[in-house]
Amino acid sequence: MSIMGPTLIGKMDMMIILLSVCIQAQSAKQVAHDIKDVFLKGHNDDAKLDQLLNLLRQESTSPRSLIPEGTKQPQPYFEAGLSPANNTVQLGAEITLHCNVKDLSEETKVSWLRRHGDKLSLLSVGEEKYSSEPRYSPSFRGPHDWQLRLQNARHTDQGVFECQVSSHPPIVQRFYLKVVVPELEIADERGLPIRNKFYNSGSTIELKCMVSKIPQPLHFIMWRVGDKVLNFDTMRGGISVKTDVFDDGAMSRLFIANANQYDSGNYTCSLGELAHASVIVVVLNGEAPAAMHIGRGSNISPSNVLWVMAFISTFYTRWLCLSLSLPATSR
Repeated sequence: MSIMGPTLIGKMDMMIILLSVCIQAQSAKQVAHDIKDVFLKGHNDDAKLDQLLNLLRQESTSPRSLIPEGTKQPQPYFEAGLSPANNTVQLGAEITLHCNVKDLSEETKVSWLRRHGDKLSLLSVGEEKYSSEPRYSPSFRGPHDWQLRLQNARHTDQGVFECQVSSHPPIVQRFYLKVVVPELEIADERGLPIRNKFYNSGSTIELKCMVSKIPQPLHFIMWRVGDKVLNFDTMRGGISVKTDVFDDGAMSRLFIANANQYDSGNYTCSLGELAHASVIVVVLNGEAPAAMHIGRGSNISPSNVLWVMAFISTFYTRWLCLSLSLPATSR
């Protein structure tokens, strides 16, 4: 058996490859536990790594056949159609990768690895975890399903995972994981994106929260004005929220009847802790149209211009102070 030297592929990668091939030997299992200690404790001892590497070389080249000569043993293979190669998970959600292997002998092991370019990180061998990352959980579900569960998915989890079987020769099945980040945008009743919205006193506030780039909304869409939650508000009256769920997103609509100046403020829709969008709502008194927004074609009566500018300036000042954890100066 030809083994490439550490100078070609690196000591850590070499140990992972050898480990996957000879893990079935009893002494190799002991070496594997030593390697696990090196991985988890972060040792950087070249002499120790060289010693473990030599032990694995000896195991990988030693005779091991206990099967009578002439007996043909079936080779393991991946069951087609049960494990999708491309997988998508929402940021912060949980996903399980499935590796279905048939004709697996008692001596043959299934390992999960994470690929970073040309480098491999060993995550598990069988049902034993070799990664120090607590979000990984290997498991087996009969009769053929070797699973790797990932919790609280992050941006950095996007990439290639490998299911490797230590047969001769080894076989590998690759899985690509995509982590999607939801996007939220607030629009008016016509579906036009807005950052500021003006209403006349007595009109109905209608805002739409558009959620996209999400496999399915796993979190409740919450509406707030300042720190006050509107979804369950029963004190004011006239507030309603309606949410529609689609294949790749959702839309939540907020209605506030008979608006008055006390309804002015910073309105936010959020999807758990993952994403949020905000808009400034100003309720005006006077002859202004029932609903206006800043942008092309906006018309604000001159009597309200100074009041609107003062409101926006004060609001942004207080918001900035709160963001910086500084007390806002009263005016």
